[in-house]
Amino acid sequence: MHRKQVGRKKLPFSKMGRSPEQFENHWLIALNGWFIALTLSNQQFFLGVSKLIHWASMEYTFL
Repeated sequence: MHRKQVGRKKLPFSKMGRSPEQFENHWLIALNGWFIALTLSNQQFFLGVSKLIHWASMEYTFL
């Protein structure tokens, strides 16, 4: 017979199959990946803007 669960028992990390260090490392890896992606997208953005400014200045010199 299936019994209804009355309360929620907090399990330690060892019973969940993941240590606190592993849990923390996964969060750090995810945050680091997000930061790298953001940095690269900003670099691409600034590179595009600098090329646009360079192109505009070249066009302006030929007028």
